Amino acid sequence: ASLTLTNVQTDQAGSYVVTISNAYGSTNSGSAALTVIPTVPAQFFDDFDGPVLNPIWQTNLPNAYSGAFPAGSSEIATYVGAPGYSFGLLNSNTVIQMTNDMGPLQRRGWSSGTNFLAGNFRYEARFNTLFLSATTSIDGFFEIWIMNATNNNLYDIVSPFAGASGSDLYMFFGSSVDGNYLKEEYSFTNDTWYRLVLECLPGQNLRASLCDDNERELIGYTFNHSGSAYGSGFKIVLSQVVGTTSGPYPDAVAVDYVSLASQFSPAIIDQPQSQAVAEGTNATFSMIAEGAPPLSYQWNFNGTNIAGATNAALTITNVQLADVGAYSVTITNSYGSLASSNAVLSLYGAPTIIVQPTNQTVSAANAVTFSVTAGGALPLNYQWIFNGTNLIAGATNSTLTFANVQFDDQGFYSVLVTNAYGSIISSNATLNVTVDHFAWNTIPSPRFVNTAFTVNIIAQDAANNVFTNYSGVVLIAATNDVPVSPAVSSNFIQGVWSGSMVVSQTVTNLVLTASDSAGQSGLANPINILNLPSMTTLSSAGTLYLVWPVNPPGFVLEATTNLDSGFWAPVPGYPLELNDEYVEPVVPAATNAGMFYRLQLGGQ
Repeated sequence: ASLTLTNVQTDQAGSYVVTISNAYGSTNSGSAALTVIPTVPAQFFDDFDGPVLNPIWQTNLPNAYSGAFPAGSSEIATYVGAPGYSFGLLNSNTVIQMTNDMGPLQRRGWSSGTNFLAGNFRYEARFNTLFLSATTSIDGFFEIWIMNATNNNLYDIVSPFAGASGSDLYMFFGSSVDGNYLKEEYSFTNDTWYRLVLECLPGQNLRASLCDDNERELIGYTFNHSGSAYGSGFKIVLSQVVGTTSGPYPDAVAVDYVSLASQFSPAIIDQPQSQAVAEGTNATFSMIAEGAPPLSYQWNFNGTNIAGATNAALTITNVQLADVGAYSVTITNSYGSLASSNAVLSLYGAPTIIVQPTNQTVSAANAVTFSVTAGGALPLNYQWIFNGTNLIAGATNSTLTFANVQFDDQGFYSVLVTNAYGSIISSNATLNVTVDHFAWNTIPSPRFVNTAFTVNIIAQDAANNVFTNYSGVVLIAATNDVPVSPAVSSNFIQGVWSGSMVVSQTVTNLVLTASDSAGQSGLANPINILNLPSMTTLSSAGTLYLVWPVNPPGFVLEATTNLDSGFWAPVPGYPLELNDEYVEPVVPAATNAGMFYRLQLGGQ
């Protein structure tokens, strides 16, 4: 006999008994207690997009320091409840603004009705300072806290703060956990986006900071405790406060969002270190990682996993030349994985090349890096060489980087590695510099079936400059598989090819493509390919009529008396448009004997 409860909720906690009965009587079992542990969320995000406030926000804050003069007990601000607020838009961001005026030493704000996991977390709020006038005070115009889930009087708080009339700008960092309250001068500016952060990274104490909108820290302070000080969990808080100044303060502040992340993927505190040992001795690599448990480890050698090497430390016994190389470890938990940096194992003595530099192909104006991994007695010295004989000035590291590759950089690269015991030179690595893409001059549309039209294709580098060193050919095709001619260009001259294209069928939105053997390509603008219009004649009552379609537009009627002269003149006047056709009378037919007529596309 059993009782199963599905989808257990907190209101089902309590004592359970079972009554057993038959034809002769009944009896009760002993009491069994069911305890339901509330789910503690790991993440939270509120974008303040309205129109109503997220119900997580509750009115439950203690009286706490105002930040005006944090060392004095008289500067305790009284919590007077939830603030008024309004939703709006600022720079296309949905924001919330607290709208209450308050008297001296008063605070309004909200705390979360939900508890969050203690340990590692990042609580962040993005806000805009709006406008600090010369006649108003902002005081503690915006604060974020974390507050112990079971004891409101244990908290950490950070706030930008100002004295009367927008003066005496500083940051306030406070912790009732430590009993430390600190002011640090910092001049934040008008109408600027900032981020307030309370963060506890793995293996570190909790840090409060003000960051710019790119998350670069501008000012911060580290408290004397980690997230474990909130063993029962914590609530998040946002509020406003007024210090000892008089008057209706503070000014409004626009808050874009608040976010909380309280679980972390692995982080490496100490990387494994390179070492050199004597042949036949042992070598041990170790590292320190943090993250949500359990953490798993996998060591590898020169990029290949080592069977059974799944601990935080790796020992190689009886080291031989075959063991020389690069070792790293990948740490994994349920939130992600992270690979360590390489630690090189080498033997005492002259340098050895463990990983040779490799060939690189890169398009012009991009960056490229060559690297070498060497072993041997430290220190190791490096000198990179171009085309076998040219020492590259300043290239004395294990990596060689070009930030803006040009065609003249193409060639062979090697590196000379030296130490007190000798030297060794790496194998050559080839750098090939290619075009980045192809650009087309705009092709007018429409073009016509079996009628040649001119195109220009330009080889370009990553900065859209003409790559004048390109002298190869390109394959020419159409994205919708329509045959085009030619299918291969002739050789480019100074990075440009000009030629004539022919398409043998009608098509809508034809897009021509150019690509080289390295896979670099470029698209032309879409064009329509139409049949050429045809002209017919009618004769009535001695008058000759020339007839041609209105569409495609742009064709002009021209005439000449001598086909060999090459001179054609537009026929004066405008043709008559009837039923989608143009009609041009030639009066009388007899006087126009020996005249020749054609349709010519305007501008051609």
